[in-house]
Amino acid sequence: MNPCLGIDLNDKYVQISYMDSTMEEPSTLSPSPDSKVYLIPYDIARTADGRWVIGYEASRMIKEDSESLSFKDNDIYASALRGEKLTLEGVATDARIPFSIFLQNLCTLGRVTYGIDKVSRIVITVPVVSREVLFLFNSIEKDLPAGEVMLRDHKESFACFALSQPVNIWRNGVVLFDFDGVDMSVLYLQRNERVRPVVAVVKEDRIPGFGKKLFSKKPETLDRDFNEAARGVFEKFGAGAVYLVGEGFDGDWMNESIKTLCEGRRVFKGQNLYTKGACICSSYLDGREKDFVYLGDSKTGANLCMNVTDRGNPRSFVLLSAGENWYEAEGSAEVILEEGNTLDFMLISPDGKDTRREKIELDGLPVRPPRTGRVSIDARALSERRFTLSIKDLGFGEFYPTSGMEWDFEITL
Repeated sequence: MNPCLGIDLNDKYVQISYMDSTMEEPSTLSPSPDSKVYLIPYDIARTADGRWVIGYEASRMIKEDSESLSFKDNDIYASALRGEKLTLEGVATDARIPFSIFLQNLCTLGRVTYGIDKVSRIVITVPVVSREVLFLFNSIEKDLPAGEVMLRDHKESFACFALSQPVNIWRNGVVLFDFDGVDMSVLYLQRNERVRPVVAVVKEDRIPGFGKKLFSKKPETLDRDFNEAARGVFEKFGAGAVYLVGEGFDGDWMNESIKTLCEGRRVFKGQNLYTKGACICSSYLDGREKDFVYLGDSKTGANLCMNVTDRGNPRSFVLLSAGENWYEAEGSAEVILEEGNTLDFMLISPDGKDTRREKIELDGLPVRPPRTGRVSIDARALSERRFTLSIKDLGFGEFYPTSGMEWDFEITL
């Protein structure tokens, strides 16, 4: 695989991992080569000589000199997502600028640790790929030291990481508890082995009782409540492996609950699953062997195909594939119309069992002899369940010049 960085962004911290073809699994990077602290705060500050520093080095500067030119407490990320401005040397500045500088500095950890100046791909993983996240990274992608920047949500990063592990770990199901110290969510990884290719999905639940009042709970109360919640999870979903992610699991408060987790299950605890999973996502894109298609909240829910004739043989041409991130899904083709002014499209479920035909008429297309009508088709996804088609009349050389007509259609699952 090509060298890549996986960056996990959440509300409080950022983490970064690196992976290339010489490595069996990603390595999570620390701002200090001698440190095993991997949670990096969003703090950013500028030194007297004009150099920007980030993370804990910036935190120290801000603590020692409160008047230093700096941004603290997640101002840059949250403000950049909201499209806000921050004051920089008395001037209102788009928050995307310091956030972009933060990420550029973050990416230099790869050079410090592995001597890599530029990677082929950066995969950013976030809890949810919202339109605000898409807009933010579309605007700063050109500033980052990579040939390609991609977005993935935490569910997909979890699925890719878990399914890259030995089969005996995930064969009987996988559950992830994500606990930031305030809220807790549960991710369930499931594989449908009855279809080919195998379809992997991740479902999410919230555990009742884990919310804003958590800080008032005593350790033994927290242990008891988590124990009861975990038993409820395992009653409805069997699992052979459990992952514990988040700051909330730090400390020694799990006594009875850890016994429940370990009843016939392997249990793993750590902070860097999502950032490593982002690198694994990249490795799959580069050809790493896998036996599944992941279908998540941000994935297209069907194949959009056309029935065409290629060198006299009928076949199905796929414009958009099921399982693509909808915000990246696009395809194009040029086709010659057999006759008339209609195009036939097919919506096919990932397992191939459900098919729906969509017949589209190109109203106003000039009447021409058979096989002399040529059109271009550009398809892209608007969401997981909505596709748009832009079609243009290309004419047929000097014999039948283009009419210049264009059509736009939307198809909904």
